[in-house]
Amino acid sequence: MFACRRIVHLSRNLHTSTPVAAGGFSRFNPWAKKPESQEPATTTPVNNANADAPAAAFDVTYYDDEPDTLSWRNKEIIQDQDKVQSIVKSIVLESVNGSDENNWKATRLDAADVKFKVVKESIAQLGKEVSNLQLNNMQTVSDVLDHFLRKDDATKKSSVQQFFEDNADTLPSNLVFRSNK
Repeated sequence: MFACRRIVHLSRNLHTSTPVAAGGFSRFNPWAKKPESQEPATTTPVNNANADAPAAAFDVTYYDDEPDTLSWRNKEIIQDQDKVQSIVKSIVLESVNGSDENNWKATRLDAADVKFKVVKESIAQLGKEVSNLQLNNMQTVSDVLDHFLRKDDATKKSSVQQFFEDNADTLPSNLVFRSNK
């Protein structure tokens, strides 16, 4: 075996130290040979109080190639005015303390947790999403109801699209607007 010496420089003095005996670092060396065990590995049975019980069986299923898309939102957007009102009314009566059949539309949504419950459950059941701007502007249940009853104009142009159309002659030819729809 050969002896290694390590040089350590501390405060202008030269110190030398010998490493641990050869093989001392072998457990840290990824290239070192692992000691071979003399006994083959065996399994020992566990002593159970109920030795007559059958062995546990596991039903293992593998993942499909196509993952399921989970969505908490209704796929169909409900736009029937009476149905929207009844759904939002039932959500408010369940979620908001102090609301009743007569004043449910005037209920304030000042508490963030109450607003979250009402709007999230409305989105889930009615299928129509709420933008951040619209969510910030909703102060009462009447505002929530107005949002879900409003008909969205699908042909409405965004401000970005309108900008591109208005300034088409001044924009570079490689800059175009493409809708994500």
